[in-house]
Parts: sequence; C-alpha cells; structure tokens
Amino acid sequence: MKKAVLALCLAVCGSYNAFSQITIAAADMPIPPNVVNIRSIFSGSMPNPTAGTSAVWDYGIYGGALSANTYNPETDVFFTSVGVDVNVDGNKSLSPTFGYTTVNELDFNATAVQKKGMVVPAQSYDLSAITGSTSDTLSFPLQKMLLTTPKTLINFPCTFNASWTSNTRSSVNFYITYTAGGLTNTPGKHVYYTWRKDTIVGWGKARVYTPSGASRPIDVLMGKISEYSTDSFYLNGSPAPTALLTTFGVTQGQHTDSAYKINFYRKGHFNYLLSFVYYADYSFTTSEDVFAATDSIVVDNIQNVAHSQAYTTVLFPNPCTGNELSVFISNNSVIPQQYVIYDGTGKIVQKGNIASAGNTYTLPLADSLPAGAYMVYITDNKNKVIVQESFIRSH
Repeated sequence: MKKAVLALCLAVCGSYNAFSQITIAAADMPIPPNVVNIRSIFSGSMPNPTAGTSAVWDYGIYGGALSANTYNPETDVFFTSVGVDVNVDGNKSLSPTFGYTTVNELDFNATAVQKKGMVVPAQSYDLSAITGSTSDTLSFPLQKMLLTTPKTLINFPCTFNASWTSNTRSSVNFYITYTAGGLTNTPGKHVYYTWRKDTIVGWGKARVYTPSGASRPIDVLMGKISEYSTDSFYLNGSPAPTALLTTFGVTQGQHTDSAYKINFYRKGHFNYLLSFVYYADYSFTTSEDVFAATDSIVVDNIQNVAHSQAYTTVLFPNPCTGNELSVFISNNSVIPQQYVIYDGTGKIVQKGNIASAGNTYTLPLADSLPAGAYMVYITDNKNKVIVQESFIRSH
C-alpha cells in the first residue's frame, strides 16, 4: 500500500517535475491577512534541511498543533504617515527568563518588507522574585518610536544568492524601584542594536503536512537568517553599575534574542512556508522549534496525479534479501518507466529504467547496496510519480 514520504531531499523526479528557480517581487508578497494560521511541529522528529538547488524538502508527514499569528492593520497616523501597513506582537528579552512586551510595525513597499518602528505598551513588572522586596518594580511608559535604520525582513527582488544586512538601533525608557540599591522610580534606558543578515541559499520545492495528506510540491526559496541584539543599560543618563546589573542577571554588551533560522519562502504569502528555528545555535545544526504556515495549502492526491483512475501498489519482498525487488500495480493503464532509490538521508543510491511486464515489474538491486531502509520512487513516461514506497534491504 502507499506509504508516507520519508526522504528529506529528493532529486528531480515524478510530481516534482517542472522545477524553476523563482524570484519573489513585492507584488508576490502581499500584506498578510489579519490571522495567519501556523502549525507548530516537534522539531526532534524532523530531518535538518540542507541547502541546494533543484532540491526537494519533503516534510509532508510531520504534523503538529495549530496556533495563529495576528497582524493588525495599522491606523495610527504616527506610523501610517511613514508607510507602516500592519503591526504584530513581539517581545524583547533582557535575560533568558525575563523581558518586556513590544509591538512591531511593518512596512510593505516596492523594495522590501521592513520593521520600520516599534511600540512599547505601558507595562509594569514586580521584581520581588529577584530582589525579595514587594515594593521593587520595573515599569515602562507607553512609547512609540521609528527606527533610524529599518530592519529588512525581505529584500526585493528575492532570489537565489541574494543577500542583505540590517543594523538597527532601539532606545527604550523605563523606571526602576530597587529599595536595596537606593533607587526609587529612577529613570533608565535600555539601548540595543540588532544585527541581521539574510542569504537565500537554495531553491526547489517543498511539501508540508495537512490533515488530508501531504501538500502539493510548492516552489520555494530557502533563506538562512542570522540575527542577535547587543544590549546596553543606563540609569540617570550614565551606564548602569555592574553590581546592579549582576543582581538582575544582565551585562553590558550582552547578546540577546539570538535568532538563527532557516525559512522557506513561497509566492503569495509574507509568512514563510516552513521555519526552522535554532535560536542561539549559530551552526544551524539542531532546531528547537519548527513552524509551518498552513494557509492556502493544496493537498497532493498522488493516486490521481498522472491518471484519472485510482490504483494500488504493493512492493515485495519486503524486507528484501536478494537482488530483485518487485512492484505490483493494480491498474494496467499506469505504465512505469524509471525508478530512483534513496537512502535515509535523501541521497540517490540507484536509478534506472523499467521494462513493461504486465502488472508486475522487477527492479534489480546492486550487490553493493548495504542493508538499511530505503525509498523507491517510480515515474511514468510523463515524469509523474506513480509509486512511492519504503522497503528494507537485508543480507
């Protein structure tokens, strides 16, 4: 019977034909609707994506819980007068366990999507868990600000090998009461620079999970993102004392909000199709979170990709101990032509042509093919996938 796709990176074949390197322009990335649905996937279950061209990143079997991002149309003239279109909730970290709420102001224009400003809503925090005194607080007044240099999230035209860098400065006022430190509603300032670099490192097709099955292959660009902030703290206009900063677990010049990511972008949507988040892992080795945008996803009914009549397939013997693997196809109108075998890492280990022979077709297996788990993809004369099955090779 048909089984879910397990290979990570597949070469050009089957329903992945007609590869093209896409370029995303401003017209291809509209302002997001109010609610964008996101699927949060357990990252430990997913293979790490590898950069490539004419590549396939197949994550069609990895589901997860649904949530939503909300983009609010901007109406405040303070921001709309400089082109801001929407805002979305954010957060700024001060330490691994503490931060404050922000609202990011996004501008969609002909050259880029940029974070152009920020709001810090009025908010106050009880510091007693840190200082032991219930009278100690950290508060932020309402603040609206425009960034001197916007942070570029997407630069147009966005295409393979494109790269852009942003370096932005933010300055946020606060008031602190810390009885043991002799501070009573003392004014302070949190100044931080955010450095971000984006590089488009690959292109190809990607598939994601839906409750009804894997999506159709979607043309994507693979973007690699490196981002972090550098923090400074001031009290009464002077650098904050080291002893005070130590009490609150922060340091001058510290790096926070490290965001090393791999995003897959498609036309027609601002949100990524897939996002692998590595946080402080600048080697991009182990993702801690993976998210998929679920809007406008079309299911790929592979049984009807090439033919209107449904059919079933059976792969045998499985496990295979000899040098031949047979495939039974129930529908005589489905004519296989080529096969490709992939190992568990998505590497092609064998391929060839298939001779017609009734309903059962034989694939030779090389003596050098080691024991292990494999996927076989069979295509017809129109280069459409008609069989995708897993099998075990044993000796």
